Amino acid sequence: MEGSSEKVLEMYQPEVNQAAEMYEITSNFGNPLELLREAISNAYDEGATKLHISCYLNDDNKLIVKLVDNGEGMSKDSLIKNFWGLGYTDKVKGSADTIGEKSHGTLIYLRSEKIIVETFHDTGAFRSEADNPLQALEEGELFNFSVEELSPTSEKRGTEITLVGFNQNVADNFKHDVMRDYIYWFTKLGSFQNELKGYKAKDFTVHLKGLDYDDSNQITLLEENYEECEFGHVFPPTTRDYKELLLDKGKNFFKYYVRKWTGTNKVQIIDRDSKVKEVEYQYVIYYEGDTIKRNYNPALKPTGRTEQRTLYRVADRYGIYLAKDFIPVEKVNNWLPRIGDGSFTHTTALHGFINCQEIPLTSDRSSMASTQPKLADELRKSIFNLIKEIGKELKDNKDGVFYMKNNYNALVKEYQDEGSSTPPIDVPTPVNSGEELAGQKGKENNPPLIKTPTRPISPVLPVNPVPPVNPPIASIDREKEYYEQRVNRIKGKRYFEVEGESIVSLTSNNPYRASYKRKVYEPDNEAETYGVFMKLYTLFPDLFPFSVLDYSSHKGIDLLVSYDNVKNPTLSDRIFYLELKYVYRGRNFNHAFHSLAYIVCWDIDRTIRPNSRVTNNAGEEALFRMEKTDKGVNYYLKQPDNPIQIQILPLKRIIEEKLGLVFKR
Repeated sequence: MEGSSEKVLEMYQPEVNQAAEMYEITSNFGNPLELLREAISNAYDEGATKLHISCYLNDDNKLIVKLVDNGEGMSKDSLIKNFWGLGYTDKVKGSADTIGEKSHGTLIYLRSEKIIVETFHDTGAFRSEADNPLQALEEGELFNFSVEELSPTSEKRGTEITLVGFNQNVADNFKHDVMRDYIYWFTKLGSFQNELKGYKAKDFTVHLKGLDYDDSNQITLLEENYEECEFGHVFPPTTRDYKELLLDKGKNFFKYYVRKWTGTNKVQIIDRDSKVKEVEYQYVIYYEGDTIKRNYNPALKPTGRTEQRTLYRVADRYGIYLAKDFIPVEKVNNWLPRIGDGSFTHTTALHGFINCQEIPLTSDRSSMASTQPKLADELRKSIFNLIKEIGKELKDNKDGVFYMKNNYNALVKEYQDEGSSTPPIDVPTPVNSGEELAGQKGKENNPPLIKTPTRPISPVLPVNPVPPVNPPIASIDREKEYYEQRVNRIKGKRYFEVEGESIVSLTSNNPYRASYKRKVYEPDNEAETYGVFMKLYTLFPDLFPFSVLDYSSHKGIDLLVSYDNVKNPTLSDRIFYLELKYVYRGRNFNHAFHSLAYIVCWDIDRTIRPNSRVTNNAGEEALFRMEKTDKGVNYYLKQPDNPIQIQILPLKRIIEEKLGLVFKR
């Protein structure tokens, strides 16, 4: 109408910076091993029965990760939109048969210098490549990728993905044991759905070869080159007879106690239409004694065994996890009540999972998103009450671990009066033993131990009362026995021989000449390594570009040294540390890097890879580097802000490679 004052309402849609959004999501993945989670989920959803995962370093020290599945493959449209795109997927939202629906996961692959995809589908075969995609996104541009048709193969189906230079070539997390532990705890392969009634897993296995699984750089699909990892999270067998456990293990019984709870619960929330909606969750919860954990999980640090390298502590890993698609998302121990009495108030005796398909996840699946606070609150209250009831059962029931501990003497007397022929024995708790788990009378409903995805645990003798030590003997006899032991030990050790002449100038007119023939024995510890080092330092001074000033094994770093023949006055006038190690293992270094110039060791752990990260007790980081020269390979720890290159000198390799000496026996 003419002269109308009616306002015009303008409508808009938000604009999205696609490059910035892709870069942000790609950067949000905190753990590089999350690529394993995404690769396993995608292969599982595509109907694969096998996924081969291989890692190696190529000739340029680039970290290569190769993923090969035998699933349905991708059509050209799916390759372009679902694999390379953002937010596109063919998965049905909310389906229990597929994993996730955001189509964000494969963005973690973009953290590579080059990505190569070959896929074989009913509609054709295609190869696609992208170079430095993350660099383009950092610069605010969408990256380019190529797609070309391959000759179709009627028999071949599946997808092969090769990531070159992944994770800036930092390879720490891609050692075999680390990868295997991750896939059994945080991917679909480690699903706990088999523990629940009515759930049946697909036929699906992962064939794994981490960096240190074998020394071959060749990627083949020969099964013997991989470790086969079967489907299903690993739990220990439950205790079958609590009376037998108590009488067999004595007061240490609780370290072997295992109990299991499974089921389904529901919570109520108000949906967007203001209607009451029921949300279901499934739970699998185990109570596990400490020794049982260490028996089936070699990633744990054994009590009293500080020399063994481990991945984490019990407190770092155990508790209750919230999960979706039966894949753990985040640990929710802060939701739980205190259970037990006295020292039994921690939650790390629990090993459990709460699966809820309704929970929203952050883009990297690292936690529950905050978009449904009411659901989170109801889940928290329900889980709190569930664990509270479990704690009450363990405290009030006669076969509950807390009841048994609080009434130990009365129960032992009762069971002995019933005619038990097995007296309780208090023995030291065995660590990482391979003995049969306590109370296991039958195998029904218990997963066989052979399924445990770990290195085989070395068997030990059954636990019996500790026999008395040998009776005291005269000191002269003891000394003779010790002498014979040392002689037999040295006769069995490897050694190399050195012959030569030395000329030492005592004064300008008084040279000292001597002929020598020396045996140098292979060391077994740090002290013996020092002995070998000093012999080599004396016989071959040109191998060591420094002078030893003092030695002290009582406190701090072992030696003080100064550089020889250095033109830089800031270095020639300084005194530096030299640290001795028997074997340099490459992580958890127990000294600061400040003023450290050398690490002398017998050898370097063969599992350490170039560009792996080393952290010291001050939280400082350095990278392990290898540099090839005409004279051999040099090893260093390097920090970007430290002008001193900390050189690692492995004596065994110097003897064999630089001196060309051969060990004898």
